[in-house]
Amino acid sequence: LEVGTDTIKVKVTAQDGVTTRTYTVVVTRHVMAATGVTLSVSPEEVGEGDGQTALTVTGTLNGGAFTQNRTVALSVSPVTASSSDFTAAAATLTIDAGQTSGTATLTLTPVDDDVDEDDETVMVAGTAQGLTVTGATVTITDDDTRGVGVSETSITFDEGGTGTYTVVLESQPTATVTVGVSVAGDADVTVSPPSLDFTPGNWEEPRTVTVRAAQDLDAAGDTATVSHTVSGGDYGSGGVTAASVQVYVTDNDTPSTGVTLTVVPGRVDEDEGQTPLTVTGTLNGAALTQNTPVSLSVSAGTASAADFTAGTATLTIDAGATSGTATLTLTPVDDDVDEDDETVTVTGMVSGLTVTDAAVTITDDDTRGVSVSTTALSIEEGGSGSYRVALESRPTATVTIGVSVSGDSDVTASPPTLTFAPGDWETAQPVTVSAAHDVDKDADEATVSHAVSGGDYGSVTAPSVTVRVADDDIDLELRTNVTSLQEGEETRVWVQVSGSTFETVQTVTLELGGTATSGSDYTLSEPNITIPARATTGGVTLAALSDSESEDNETVVIAARHGTVAIGSVTVTIVDGTVTARAPDAPVDLTAVPGSREVTLSWTAPGDDPGFPPYNGGAPVTRHDYRVDGGNWRGIPSSGEGGANEESYTVRGLANDREYRFQVRAVNRAGPGEASREVRATPSGGICDRTPQVRDAILVWLSGSKGCGGVTADDLASITSGLWLNHLDIASLRAGDFDGLTAVPEIDLAGNRISSLPTGIFDDLSALTRLDLDGNRLSSLRAGVFDELTRLRELDIDDNRLRSLPARVFDSLAALEELNLRDNQLTSFPYEEINELDNLRQLRLSGNPVYEHGVVVSETALTIAPGGTGTYGVRLNHHPPAGAAVEPQPDSAGVTAAPTSVTYGRSDWFRYKEVNVSVAQNATASSAVIAHNVVNYGPPGMETPSVKITIAQSSGDAAGETGADVVEGDVAERDSLLAVVDQLTPEQASEALFGERELSEAQLDALDRLGNDNGEYDLGDLMAWIERCRKGEANCGSTPRDPGAASSALFLLGAATAGRRRFRRRRRQHNAARRRARGSVFAVLLAAATAWSCTGDLAGPPATEREPGAEAVELPMPAAAPQGPGFLTVEWKAPAAGRAIGVLLELEGPGIEAVEAAAGLELYHSAAAGKHRIVVAGPLEDGPLVQFRVPDRGRLDRYKVRVLQVTGEDYALGDPGEYRAVAAPH
Repeated sequence: LEVGTDTIKVKVTAQDGVTTRTYTVVVTRHVMAATGVTLSVSPEEVGEGDGQTALTVTGTLNGGAFTQNRTVALSVSPVTASSSDFTAAAATLTIDAGQTSGTATLTLTPVDDDVDEDDETVMVAGTAQGLTVTGATVTITDDDTRGVGVSETSITFDEGGTGTYTVVLESQPTATVTVGVSVAGDADVTVSPPSLDFTPGNWEEPRTVTVRAAQDLDAAGDTATVSHTVSGGDYGSGGVTAASVQVYVTDNDTPSTGVTLTVVPGRVDEDEGQTPLTVTGTLNGAALTQNTPVSLSVSAGTASAADFTAGTATLTIDAGATSGTATLTLTPVDDDVDEDDETVTVTGMVSGLTVTDAAVTITDDDTRGVSVSTTALSIEEGGSGSYRVALESRPTATVTIGVSVSGDSDVTASPPTLTFAPGDWETAQPVTVSAAHDVDKDADEATVSHAVSGGDYGSVTAPSVTVRVADDDIDLELRTNVTSLQEGEETRVWVQVSGSTFETVQTVTLELGGTATSGSDYTLSEPNITIPARATTGGVTLAALSDSESEDNETVVIAARHGTVAIGSVTVTIVDGTVTARAPDAPVDLTAVPGSREVTLSWTAPGDDPGFPPYNGGAPVTRHDYRVDGGNWRGIPSSGEGGANEESYTVRGLANDREYRFQVRAVNRAGPGEASREVRATPSGGICDRTPQVRDAILVWLSGSKGCGGVTADDLASITSGLWLNHLDIASLRAGDFDGLTAVPEIDLAGNRISSLPTGIFDDLSALTRLDLDGNRLSSLRAGVFDELTRLRELDIDDNRLRSLPARVFDSLAALEELNLRDNQLTSFPYEEINELDNLRQLRLSGNPVYEHGVVVSETALTIAPGGTGTYGVRLNHHPPAGAAVEPQPDSAGVTAAPTSVTYGRSDWFRYKEVNVSVAQNATASSAVIAHNVVNYGPPGMETPSVKITIAQSSGDAAGETGADVVEGDVAERDSLLAVVDQLTPEQASEALFGERELSEAQLDALDRLGNDNGEYDLGDLMAWIERCRKGEANCGSTPRDPGAASSALFLLGAATAGRRRFRRRRRQHNAARRRARGSVFAVLLAAATAWSCTGDLAGPPATEREPGAEAVELPMPAAAPQGPGFLTVEWKAPAAGRAIGVLLELEGPGIEAVEAAAGLELYHSAAAGKHRIVVAGPLEDGPLVQFRVPDRGRLDRYKVRVLQVTGEDYALGDPGEYRAVAAPH
């Protein structure tokens, strides 16, 4: 409105609502004086991130204008903001005179932080003189927002792979913020890390989260959600959330459309019986989400339905799995026809899927062939022997085998042909080979051949039999044990009789020659040698006479003639003894050069010049000794140069990479000299000298890091996997090939051409659990070859050429579970030894002549008193089908056998099972017979053994076990032992006892087990062997004469007693050293024997040393001895309860010869010079035992008798101290 110009009309209405009046109002101005200034600001809001901002401030008076300018001082101060949130500059606002307002500009600069906070205000204030100033506020708006940034909302990647995204905060937190990461959905999806920490210092740094998807078995894609939780600082209190991430996993598996079957084992032998098959079904793609059942059955492939029976089963593949297993049984029909291997098919059915079947091969266990019970037959001239011929499979038609002999015309065979029909092909037929007497002394040899024809055997060849004929003509040989004698020494010169013996006394004429003079330089006890009737030796004593004359060494040449036939000569040098000798000096310059498993020693031997040491002490060096590591001295065998010239020797059989210490010494007639200085050497040859294929296999395992020469013992011990040496054309192995391989668990040597195994070849393989020798050419095994393989569980020696096994060859294999000897030529088998292997659960013998259906009993006769019991064992001889059993069936009501049915399976058919026999107290019968019926085993009508029970009606009749006519239960074991000592004569066995013949460990063990079975070869074993030879139970090369009926009965009783032990299980500690017979055996015997016996001095302990109450055994004092040459007698006295059947004596004294046993006794004589050791066999009655010739019967005090061993009727050794022997005039 304009002042003074505009008017306002006002209409007023009275209360009555009717009366009105209008007034006109003129506008006029009324000016008031100003008392204050009001400020306003533009802009009123400034962003935190706007930086320096100009603010326009207007000041307006609240009254009239002033006549002069008025100023307002402007400033900025915090309200809700803090002074750290901004900076501002001061300014002055002027209101000009006559004006009611004025403006000014000032700057405001907010601090741009990263903290999410509320908007804040500042105050623009002013001061003016005489006026009040009303300020204006400016808002600083915050530009930060709390939040969690997630880089992806979803990620997609392949199964088995990974995907990633990042996480970051959107504002600076006030404290540490934790973002938890978790996943929900498919279990194959995982995340890492599980949490992320952000601090005020690193909140801007993005963190990576990795998502993984495991490879699964199904074909479905997987999904999951990764979620985040937020806590800490202002993010927790502010309720901040973070977005989740969706995970999509692309599956790379192929959906399954079928199941493939596999079967283990893939081959089943025809004779295995019921066999479990493990069938595995495997999907051809991804796992399914539900269980998949597959129905299994077996159908004929190339086999016919008559060749097998089989069960059914269901195989289930669980949901989420790709495979499953089930077991079904397959039972091949074990026929006897040689046919091709056949197959059956394991089939399956499952809804919605195809099934790929699996084949199982049934391996035929029959092979057309002709077997002979032996390929080497030894018979005596004028005698005969036999062997058996059998077919190995059922023929399709009659087979004819022609028998013919080539070689010596004295050998014939019958019958000329053998015929085998399809119905009787299993019956072995005998062939008898005879050798006619001839007039020569040569052993004859011939070959029996077999021509095979007929049926499917037309192309089959049969092995031939080599026949060796021992000549029964008598051969004589002149012998002595020495080539030189010192003056004053003597030796025995004798004639050795071999072949047969003379029935009458024989005289061998001696002719003397040489440079020595009979009578002055030497004497013979007799001018000629007398050989007693049926004796194997006769001899004289050659004595070198002592004199004081210094002379050259001289020779004695003794030639022998029997009738007109010259039988040889011996030469003995008499060494002059006028110079007193001492022991030689120590050898010098000893060196030791190591090789692989050996060290060669070299030295300078003592010589004969005392001015040039070392000196021999005045007598020639006769030999050198060596010792290792300070142990016993061992003689160095002569190379033929003589003791003085022996100056090198190679010690073999050492271990590589071990240090040894060596010394040598020289020996002359005065004894051994001082030891040399000690030298040291360490054999080392790496493995370069091993069989190439073995060496290369070791180097391959060591990854070629070393050459063969650098392989150490530690390298070998580090090999912990198997050595695969199969089918590498290995013809032979070398000793030490496997030394040091102490951690190797398995060695496979199958499919090579190995014909023998070196001694100790496996001794270092202490960790070996499996050894495969399948498909080689082994015809025999060494005794002890497996002794160190105590952890061996599986041994395969099938498809070789083994004819027999050494005694106790499997003794140390306590852990053995499987033994495979199929397809060899074994005619006997040590079932009793196998019974001692408690862990053995599988024995395979098919394809061997010994593998025939049959039942074996450990005893064929028992003697039991009424009310008493007895025991025997029964086993099978062939792998049985399921359900096989043997039923003992006594024929007397008073005799029972339990159990009534003895059952067998695939893991125990070869073990003896105990049958307990009881005789009723009121039994009246004198005997009974237990027959054995077989169930589900063997061919129809198969014969089985019986056990005769003798019912003793008085205590004197009850023997408790078997009688004297008992046949040993385990014939197979006995035959195996007899084969080891085949052709061993009693003379050779006695020489082994004397320490004059080296027998193998296997032979010594066999003699012991055929004898008293005490773990050592001794006199009792020799007596048992002599008796077996006499009875014709063994092929001994010669037959000892019968010392009398009484003696024969005694030996028979001993054999029966030994036989009774065969079924009892033994746990002998295997110790090869205990069974070795060496010359040193007599050092032990002499050390333990009784006191010397001479005139009137009985051999044995004095009365003060006898056991309390022991009865003294007295012999009559010898009569006064006549003078001159003649015979002395050994008088014998035994304790009342100690009747003996054999004694080992030692006679000592000058000039002893012509030892003869008393009538009815048999004599075996040592051939060693000096001491005379003899064995007297037969019933030893009190009185004269033997007689021997001496040069002077008047010097009775010079002749001593010693009892070394004595044995009784059971072949057990007695106490030598309880027996008395004394030399007395004849």
